[in-house]
Amino acid sequence: MPIQLVVLGDRKSGKTTLTRRLTHPETPINLSSQSNVDSQPTPSVEYAFSDQWSIWTANKPLKRKGSVYYTTAEITLYCVDLSLPYNAQKIEEEISEFRIHNPDAPIVLVGTKKDQCEEDEKQLIFSIYSDLQSRLQDVDIKGLAGHTSFAAQDNEDLAELTNQLVSLAIQVKQERPRAHLLLKARNKLPPESLLYQAIDRFILITEELDLSEEQFTQLGQETNALIYDLQNKDFTAKGLAIETFNKNCHLILNDQPSKVTNAIEGIVAAVLVTLFVFAIGFAVGCALGSWSGPFALLTGISTGTAAAVTLLTVSGGCGALIGGLTAFGIFKEPSVGSRAIDELTTAATNSLAADI
Repeated sequence: MPIQLVVLGDRKSGKTTLTRRLTHPETPINLSSQSNVDSQPTPSVEYAFSDQWSIWTANKPLKRKGSVYYTTAEITLYCVDLSLPYNAQKIEEEISEFRIHNPDAPIVLVGTKKDQCEEDEKQLIFSIYSDLQSRLQDVDIKGLAGHTSFAAQDNEDLAELTNQLVSLAIQVKQERPRAHLLLKARNKLPPESLLYQAIDRFILITEELDLSEEQFTQLGQETNALIYDLQNKDFTAKGLAIETFNKNCHLILNDQPSKVTNAIEGIVAAVLVTLFVFAIGFAVGCALGSWSGPFALLTGISTGTAAAVTLLTVSGGCGALIGGLTAFGIFKEPSVGSRAIDELTTAATNSLAADI
């Protein structure tokens, strides 16, 4: 699989050129053509790929959207233009924001445009690196994994950076658990939430199986995307996100044992029940016991007031039902499903009415 990279840095700091050199190393760079590129509107995020790299380049701070692009990064590059003064505070803030979504990925500081630097580029990049390390340490943020300087037309610089990144990627894969993306998704949630515990159970089951690295990565990406999409205020979008997650995970796992597919459906059920629990007045329009799967609940849930729905957090008053949810899976038996929803409604009404 390609190594997943994220590239950060100021506009015109050489991010796009660096990305092109990594993904198309045999293609000469014409720096004189960059003036035309710079005059065009710049998208917030750009994507480039090759057999070796999969690269998201962020052209401005992504804030909430960062969870989509930052979470899956194996390595991050932060570009600093060595021909200009650098803004240490801004870099610290951007790295801190990145660490919210990805606390562990190594970050390499890349001093770009070293051929335009008026100082000794090695001393300058080391000075910047040391300053940033000190700042990050002061705010208890995991620091930089290394530094290098780079000139776009220098093939030796490109080879050195490539080797550095490949070595880091090998180290990352050796040190991290196979389910690292699933763990990242789970850890975005309160431990007492139904969804946290459903994902936790899913992780335990998948770790017992002989899944490939690619399957673990894809499952993690789907789960992180689900959590991000559930923040959408549009209730229809939430439903589509749930359905997409369910479908894609089944495709990824293929013919795995039924307990794995049940665990996927358990995640779906956890999301649906959470949404159901928090609908104002619990005004669901479905007749209890008349549905046979999680998606049938969407019609009923949509009759609640979406603006009052608080996602992914369940009151401790519902804790006794977590084990039942796991056992019920997606409530394929109408009688069991009806009983579960009745219990959830009662518990939610008793424990949450004052909060709504």
